[in-house]
Amino acid sequence: MSDTQPTPQDAMGDLRELRKQRQERLLGDRPTEHQPEQRKAFEAGVSADQAALEERRQQVLEWAKGASAEQIDAFKAESFAQDKQIAEANPNDQHEQVAFKSLASWREQRADPDSDRAPMMTSDQQRQQAGSGKLGYAEYAATAKQESEFLKSYEENFDWKQHEAQRQRNVYRS
Repeated sequence: MSDTQPTPQDAMGDLRELRKQRQERLLGDRPTEHQPEQRKAFEAGVSADQAALEERRQQVLEWAKGASAEQIDAFKAESFAQDKQIAEANPNDQHEQVAFKSLASWREQRADPDSDRAPMMTSDQQRQQAGSGKLGYAEYAATAKQESEFLKSYEENFDWKQHEAQRQRNVYRS
């Protein structure tokens, strides 16, 4: 590794800081379309952050191409430990909590304890759980008669006198 290239740990630290900076910028106040100068400055800042992120990612990838499997495994373990330490230090920061966990364990943690299924299921998982026709026309066809009967009875039993008494008149219409 040359002297100009940072170590992968430094590049990953920079990457974390740049991600945090970009996240804060995107979550902050954005200039409106009526503020063209501020909007251009904001867009330039976001694109500069993105370019710096890509540069750091490339540095880590270049290092990974020349590194051995043991070096990569050691780097992964060290990065995972750092992510876990940062997440434990910031228990209220959801982005930091997700960073070191697998997506499956994060979904399990977010799952409703009363529910028997995990949230955010993919459409394939929903189809497997509910059956092939439950996400489309078959569900509509199964409930259409019941909905039709409900609407007919609602229309028949609608109290127009109460509706007229509670209705707010349109003052702009004669």
